Amino acid sequence: MASSPKVVLYSYWKSSCAWRVRIALNLLGVDYEYKAVHLVRDARGMAAADALVARHGGGGLAVAAAGGVTAAEAVLVPAALAAPRFGVHMAAYPHVAAVVARFQDTDAFAKAAPAACPDAA
Repeated sequence: MASSPKVVLYSYWKSSCAWRVRIALNLLGVDYEYKAVHLVRDARGMAAADALVARHGGGGLAVAAAGGVTAAEAVLVPAALAAPRFGVHMAAYPHVAAVVARFQDTDAFAKAAPAACPDAA
């Protein structure tokens, strides 16, 4: 039986979309190879990103979540953790804060955090 090809994730460590994909891959137990694409530092990164979008026809990825985590929660946690950068105080949203507290320190979320990416600056 042939083995399935390893998933390659072209990612920019600060991308919230890539963060959500990393969470989903970790929850699903998908072994993936991380390939950094720096979207800010140089034109090469943007050219690579443009080529990937052209190749895969969009720019967004549909992901399914597992391990007791819904897709909504996988999307919510990165957004809520980024909210203070935009002046949003999560204390005003206790239900959202409870979801974040439940998941942010789990292995799948911790391994997907921007600071855990090999290209994190």
